Amino acid sequence: NFRDDRIDDWTAQFARAVEISAASAEQFSHRVNELQAEWMERAGPLRRDATARAIIGNLPSFPFMTTKVVQDLTGRSDVAALQGLDRLEKAGILTRHRNRRRGDSWEAKELLALLDEFEHAVKMPG
Repeated sequence: NFRDDRIDDWTAQFARAVEISAASAEQFSHRVNELQAEWMERAGPLRRDATARAIIGNLPSFPFMTTKVVQDLTGRSDVAALQGLDRLEKAGILTRHRNRRRGDSWEAKELLALLDEFEHAVKMPG
């Protein structure tokens, strides 16, 4: 549209894309918050200073974690990081990927599924 000198059509299409993206981003943010609340319930009772609670708080920014990432984010020990990750794995919140050479990592699959839905929602045809 822009190259064909149909600036009004291009502007309308661009504005619609921005509108869809903004609405989708807001919905995505709400869904992430809801998912975190669900994770807190599934994790069971957690102390305020529990490593698992800190991990849940950081998952939207780090959907893949290692014990090193947890240590860097929380300042907790390797043992505490592993215990927090294991607790969330047992609750079905994280999926563990074993790797002897590089070390294990954990993935928040539900969060990545939300991200896939978001990307699909904002994808413009053509």
